[in-house]
Amino acid sequence: MAFFQKPVRVLLLFPGAVVLLAAILVSAARYDAHRNRRAWEKHRAAAVARGVEYDFTRFAPAPVPDGENFAATPFFRELFAADEATQKKITKRLKLHPADEAATLPSDRLKAVRPHDALLDEISRAAERPAAVFPLRYDRLGAVSLPHALPLMRLAKLYRLRGKAFLEAGLPDKAFADLQTLFRLTRHSGNRDPILIMRLVQATLFSFTMDVYREGLGSRQWSDRDLLQIQAELQSFDFLSTGQQAYQAERAAYISQVELLIHAPPEAKIKAPDFYKIYHDVSGDLPVGEWLYSSLFQADRFFEASLQTLLNPAAGRVDAEQAERIRQAWESFSRKPEASRLFILLGFRSLLGTTARFAHSQTLADLGTVAAALERYHRQHDGYPATLSALIPSHLEKLPHDLVTGGPLHYCRTDDGRFLLYSVGWNGTDEGGTSAKDKTEGDWVWPLLNE
Repeated sequence: MAFFQKPVRVLLLFPGAVVLLAAILVSAARYDAHRNRRAWEKHRAAAVARGVEYDFTRFAPAPVPDGENFAATPFFRELFAADEATQKKITKRLKLHPADEAATLPSDRLKAVRPHDALLDEISRAAERPAAVFPLRYDRLGAVSLPHALPLMRLAKLYRLRGKAFLEAGLPDKAFADLQTLFRLTRHSGNRDPILIMRLVQATLFSFTMDVYREGLGSRQWSDRDLLQIQAELQSFDFLSTGQQAYQAERAAYISQVELLIHAPPEAKIKAPDFYKIYHDVSGDLPVGEWLYSSLFQADRFFEASLQTLLNPAAGRVDAEQAERIRQAWESFSRKPEASRLFILLGFRSLLGTTARFAHSQTLADLGTVAAALERYHRQHDGYPATLSALIPSHLEKLPHDLVTGGPLHYCRTDDGRFLLYSVGWNGTDEGGTSAKDKTEGDWVWPLLNE
């Protein structure tokens, strides 16, 4: 104890030493802040020279005329013009009762949807427009409001319920019309706005769409013309590209928010509320540059070296092993108490786990494309082919490959006259077509309903 008391006594004997020590510490902090700022500015300039975009507002889609804009339909105009309380009321009106979704008779499900028929007619007509640009405030950075996200999902659930009921009632033409609208809603929900949440909404809408498609395929109610259109629709989706765009936008949003916090804290309180709160919860008296510039530098290097390699749209591949390494690194960061780690966590927490979601959605599109081609082949040859190569070029221009391994999709005919089609899935292990509820486990198997 005496050893630790000696410096204190010395400082008490020489009060001027306290002032000197304080001056040294302040100078060191300023030097550290200056060094971190210079390192970040150098890194940022080099990245911009390579084409990296750090201004999140630049990701806002260009406006389109109302006549070409799905988002200009009266329903969404009213939604975006309303206050938050009214938006919640509008959204609540779209919610299905669980009993309606579980109804056994298709007539009961059609009855449940009937109060929404006028709105669904409006949405179906508007969905034929070529673009969807919602009036989002990209300048709000971390406080961008997305009042249309939940309504889009609930509208899609209405179409899914009605489309499947039409199929069970033997009305495939009406079901196909709803299926077409679902494809359009899926495309409109995320293709223009590269916001990660909206890309995940898009993946959800796609799963609803595929429910209707599989129902009609399993009951063989789609016509040959329907199947050709479905194939074209499925081949138009590129979840790897849209996922990568969302990662790039997320990176820009993160950098924009921290830079705003550094240069304009009052404005950050409004536009970057999460960052602002964390900063004031943990920063204490730390100089801004001592850890915020360091956090920027660390986080962006993490983005550059890791996240940008997860999805490779050009090669049609996902790197599941790299995603696992990132997950482990994230867990390591999450156990460290340093303040800068909190900003790294805030920047990455929304990204982890989404790569598997995008890969699963793209695999579902690929398997659905092959399944449509197999059904068309079956109708012409009264049976499925021995290998998928028989589909080329009469039913498919080229075969999709497994996104995880880069190898071919697995296919075989089964003894009951059907087929088994699957990807080995996220874990990269061929489990013989055995699926699992967790998308990161088991194979990703094409499911045929009603069989």
